[in-house]
Amino acid sequence: MSILTLCVGTFWLTACGKGTGPYIAPPKPAEVHTVDVEIREFGGRPDAYALVEGNLSNGNAQLVDAQQRREGYRLFIEVREQTPRGAGVSAETLKPFKQKIPIETIGLTPGVYILNVNGVEKRLDLPSAASLNTNRGEML
Repeated sequence: MSILTLCVGTFWLTACGKGTGPYIAPPKPAEVHTVDVEIREFGGRPDAYALVEGNLSNGNAQLVDAQQRREGYRLFIEVREQTPRGAGVSAETLKPFKQKIPIETIGLTPGVYILNVNGVEKRLDLPSAASLNTNRGEML
């Protein structure tokens, strides 16, 4: 009976353990070629977006949630990819992608920031809410 318990226990650890899940491996950075910045006004405040283009490592890889962090006037976004379990690696070696990522601007003061997306840098000029409202024109 102890051998059966050992086998069942081993199966349970293998099937339910840390190494399983819907993906083959943990997320890894995607290959990014270009980054552009788009600034819009929303509710009287600036909304910024990173327009990112690059390649996924294979035809079955998928983009997963991007991670953001800030260090002073440097904003970092990590675009990540992951291959689903059971999908294997596609014969298609690179898969192009385009993604529009909202940049977390709440709490940032107007000014110049450096946006870094997987090592590709772009200047981000964050305007003040007042400067966004100056181009609306006057209605008389």
